[in-house]
Amino acid sequence: MKALIFDIYKGTTHDGPGTRDTVFFKGCPLECKWCHNPEGIDFSNSIWYDKKLCIGCGECIKACKNGAINLTSDGVFVNSLCRRCFECVEYCPAKAITKIAEEFTPEALAKEILKDKEYFDISGGGVTVSGGEATHHAEFTKEFFRIMKTEGVSTALDTSGFCSQVVVNEILEYTDVVLYDLKVIDSALHKKWTGVDNGIILENVKNIKGKRLWIRTPIIPTFTADENVIRDISDFIKENIANEVERWELCAFNNSCISKYEKLNKTWELKDTPLITSDIADKLLDIAKESGVKEVLCTGIIKQQTV
Repeated sequence: MKALIFDIYKGTTHDGPGTRDTVFFKGCPLECKWCHNPEGIDFSNSIWYDKKLCIGCGECIKACKNGAINLTSDGVFVNSLCRRCFECVEYCPAKAITKIAEEFTPEALAKEILKDKEYFDISGGGVTVSGGEATHHAEFTKEFFRIMKTEGVSTALDTSGFCSQVVVNEILEYTDVVLYDLKVIDSALHKKWTGVDNGIILENVKNIKGKRLWIRTPIIPTFTADENVIRDISDFIKENIANEVERWELCAFNNSCISKYEKLNKTWELKDTPLITSDIADKLLDIAKESGVKEVLCTGIIKQQTV
């Protein structure tokens, strides 16, 4: 059993309680307009290209047997003939072309994460699986979490909730904390902004019982950073899951992922979008607090208003 992992963040403090390692699985059924991990959307492995590292040697072109690479004035361009053999990666001396993800077994991933167990124990932290979408690697995630629990490591599932209830229940058997995304309640807006309907997402969160449940809502200018959007989520929480939710985070937008889109040769429509200002964040927080959740906070970078 193997899964593609495109990153492991060591020592994070924003993906659950304590100091944690966050594991990012490749592949996501959603395509959020504001996605900060675009390299994690595709379920198959792929390459990306860092123009800043390229020395223009052309070794990648020589290595490609499919004629999928062109060298232009703007650097290397990989076209649709690419069969993802990754020969170009092996021959690039500057490491300007790299594979996005690496394969792991649950055992190999556990071995890597257990290197940091001492930090988890001291801080009350553990491991968080994210993505992408970890629930779409359900068998792997369940086995990985099982190993972690036998080793005394706390587990957290960061999820969009877009999966079957059966899958959720199987993973929750070995899960301590759930970080659950509620982006928008209106189903039409959810489909417009993420590409999928949110019916199963809303049903799944209602069925999470007996776990530490943290709700996360991205606050994105022109999208979810809207009083009506936050009020709808607040009402949903109050009416359906108020007794289960420990914490609700409003996760402020930032554009630090622009370079990821550039490496993927993709255009990001939010690249020029400004940060959330403190006055807007405060208004949204006041609305969120009406949910009755004990801990409501705004995380991320907030632009302070100047008088």
